[in-house]
Amino acid sequence: MVPLIVNVERSGEKELEGGFRVSGRNVNLWVRVYQTEYGRRVRLTVSYNDGYRWINTPPIWMDKGLLDEFLTRLSRLSATLF
Repeated sequence: MVPLIVNVERSGEKELEGGFRVSGRNVNLWVRVYQTEYGRRVRLTVSYNDGYRWINTPPIWMDKGLLDEFLTRLSRLSATLF
């Protein structure tokens, strides 16, 4: 299976538009945006199939500063692929 990116619908009142999922073989990376008591945050989780069931990892919550740093590092990695 070739990994693909799929938009996901909001699942609750605190969730904002713009969430998506990156799906691969027996693994999903979920990226969702929430309005929290600490402001807007991005929530990253991974779900994977262990052969019997789907397991969800604990979330990583990112504010704008941490998300910007994460994106900068991903951009550097992307530049090495060309």
